Amino acid sequence: MSLIVKASLYGNWGRPEPLETRRFSIDQEVATSFTYLTQKLAQVFSNLEADKIIVTYADADGDKVTISTDDELTEALSQFDGTIFRIAIKSKLIANYYA
Repeated sequence: MSLIVKASLYGNWGRPEPLETRRFSIDQEVATSFTYLTQKLAQVFSNLEADKIIVTYADADGDKVTISTDDELTEALSQFDGTIFRIAIKSKLIANYYA
């Protein structure tokens, strides 16, 4: 069985609409690997580099929570109760530009 991920790429966190949204699957045995997730995101969004991606999700309270480790990804997945794991992503290069 695999995890279905819907990833939305944002150019600026203040912009309400994503630049691009992609949907893909990840095998369950690697679903809690943050390194695998960022490598997959770099493959799906060809203009991103795996080590320069910021990943966030909305928790049960609706807060935007950053994922940057395997443990944080595992926590995010433990709160996931739907059929599609939704994440927002952004390039660290863009984030630093708007900082």
